[in-house]
Amino acid sequence: MKLLGLFIIFCICSLSLSRSLRARSFLSKLKLKRQTYHNASPYSVLVSGANRGIGLALVRELLKHKDIQIVIATARNPAKATDLKSISDPRLHIVALDVDSDQS
Repeated sequence: MKLLGLFIIFCICSLSLSRSLRARSFLSKLKLKRQTYHNASPYSVLVSGANRGIGLALVRELLKHKDIQIVIATARNPAKATDLKSISDPRLHIVALDVDSDQS
């Protein structure tokens, strides 16, 4: 069983390394500078489940980057998201979103 687990981990690592090498090859063909590719910040970001846990921490980290202009934080019930609402940043927009409901 341990051998099977190690084999699966090896396959996953090999696959991700292969994809990484293909991506580098593709970028070099486009003659893009790697440095400019990695330093590009998105203009806006949407975070689902931002009322607590990893989502809330992610919102806080994204707001530290001044290049990001809009951070859309979603929660099922924004009225109960007290930690999220305590963040005072004009770039933060809190929106109600339930991923299980088509109507939200």
